[in-house]
Amino acid sequence: MGICRGGSLKKAIALRELRQFSDFLDRAIRIPGTSQGIGLDPLIGLIPGGGDLWGAVLAAYIVFRSLQLGVPKKLLLIMTYNIVIDTVLGSVPIFGDLFDVFWQANVKNVDILESYLSDCEGEDINNIKNYSAGNFSGKGCLIFTAVLFVTSIIVLALIIIVSFSG
Repeated sequence: MGICRGGSLKKAIALRELRQFSDFLDRAIRIPGTSQGIGLDPLIGLIPGGGDLWGAVLAAYIVFRSLQLGVPKKLLLIMTYNIVIDTVLGSVPIFGDLFDVFWQANVKNVDILESYLSDCEGEDINNIKNYSAGNFSGKGCLIFTAVLFVTSIIVLALIIIVSFSG
């Protein structure tokens, strides 16, 4: 009676979706000459006055999905701690932006989820072609992230315009 009984395929698909989402947020593009990647989360963190909070909102999706997948509260608290550290230290000017690149809370949280779900047997998540899970798909995550990012830029531009017009 493993943790994946009755839904191992769904959990494997969800894990693959969340891995892609975390990679997009934390390590989408490799920094030339290094093995280090940079994703959307550190870039969103550059937006003054709330960029790191938007990053935390995106990161919370991984914790929410982990809750739906039955991850114990103790692990959910560790995931939340990773997000809090990322948000608080990421908000420190200059240092925080560098910290965001290397901390990679989203990747850490999906690693925790993957470790928890490692009891799943018989599912090779690398061979799953359709990676939608529940009511949300990988493409939906990307669209949501893009809309959130564009909205943040528009709000930032409006704040700048209003502050210089008065």
